[in-house]
Amino acid sequence: MKIIKRGPLSADEARGLAEEKKDELGEKEAEELIKRLQRLIKEEASKGLFTAKISVGKNSALVKGGFIHDVVSHYRKLGFKVDIFDSGLTFFQTIVVSWE
Repeated sequence: MKIIKRGPLSADEARGLAEEKKDELGEKEAEELIKRLQRLIKEEASKGLFTAKISVGKNSALVKGGFIHDVVSHYRKLGFKVDIFDSGLTFFQTIVVSWE
């Protein structure tokens, strides 16, 4: 029988909970980013443009867990050129997808 603790959560407990769910969150963020990029690519291409850019937070599970590379791989397999830019001055990385 598991005893449910009442009261404040300790930092160790919170860390443990987050650790259990971080990969699940990273995968979900990757799927959502693929959907957002797909819409953006379609919008930009329909305007006559050949590039789509989107920024993601460096502290996201997507970036920290390395799932951003799954997104890059997904689009490269579809024939797109994909670059990730990290200015080092912001809390974001910019993903640039192009099809020229």
